[in-house]
Amino acid sequence: MKKAACYAIVTLLVLVNIFIFPAAAETDNYTAAAEGDLLYTANFNGDEYWKPAKTATATGDLNVEVDAVDPGKARMTSMQDKVRSRWGGEIAGLPLNENTAYTIYYTITRDTNDGSLGVFADDQYGFYGYSYNNRIVVGGSTMTGHATIKYVDYSIDAEGDTAKGAALSATTLPSVQHYAFEVNGQNSTIKLYVTTTKGEWTLVDQTNEGEILTFYTYNLGLYFYEYYVNQPVTVSDVRVHKGMLVSGDKLVPVEKVETTKAPVVTTTAAPVTTAKPAVTTASPAKTTAPSGTTAAPVVTTVAPISDEKKGGCGSSVAGYSAVMILAAAVFVFKKKK
Repeated sequence: MKKAACYAIVTLLVLVNIFIFPAAAETDNYTAAAEGDLLYTANFNGDEYWKPAKTATATGDLNVEVDAVDPGKARMTSMQDKVRSRWGGEIAGLPLNENTAYTIYYTITRDTNDGSLGVFADDQYGFYGYSYNNRIVVGGSTMTGHATIKYVDYSIDAEGDTAKGAALSATTLPSVQHYAFEVNGQNSTIKLYVTTTKGEWTLVDQTNEGEILTFYTYNLGLYFYEYYVNQPVTVSDVRVHKGMLVSGDKLVPVEKVETTKAPVVTTTAAPVTTAKPAVTTASPAKTTAPSGTTAAPVVTTVAPISDEKKGGCGSSVAGYSAVMILAAAVFVFKKKK
């Protein structure tokens, strides 16, 4: 009985946990926001939404020096040369799925000509480059079918370009560049824009639908990537907004396909009325079947018992039996105690 009592208590606690204390819903800062709304501003010290750290895909450590005055600014450089150093994390409350799209704005300041940095949306897909070029990367490798985009070769008059197709010049430093990184969760596509010397956005490169099968995180992420030890950069003004604000692309409304179960149609057959056979007192005339013909057999139909009559006694016995079984069960239970 003690074991049975324990089982009963455990079952009760499970039911209480399910119905009275349901699991807390995940934070959603996206759905209620309007197109263009600011959803998150990066705090490189970490906060309740973003807790950056060395990621599982990193083979090296990224040194991050957060500005003492502005926690939204940090100087980054790899601590091991020619090693994939990645640091960041998902942003809680910003789901990355077929119903979401984002624009990540950020600024990169380079104190050296060789300053490079990668920015990723999900620790796998993103962009990596210098002041004079950029390329789409998977992990740390160039995505197949996408070459490095050197701005001067593609007639991109990028702000802060330290190359300009000629020898690098120290007079162009520090190099300040502004970027916009669009993430389309519905099509699993990404786009990168850089500002021109006129302050206008220009497209650097983009993926096509189908090149990225799926993003690797449930929420949008902010991940930073360095490869060389001697190429420090400063990242600042990292902001996440709802929607694809530079291209103006829109998500296609996703219709919920509801499967409606067809109603079960019960067809009640009309009752068959059997005519009561006529009672004949006189002997029926004898019928002589012609040669080669078989006389039809005489069929006597018994009148069926109506449902009303069948329900009387049978129903009472069934109900009485159920009561007796329940009483017996209660008696046995008390007996065991």
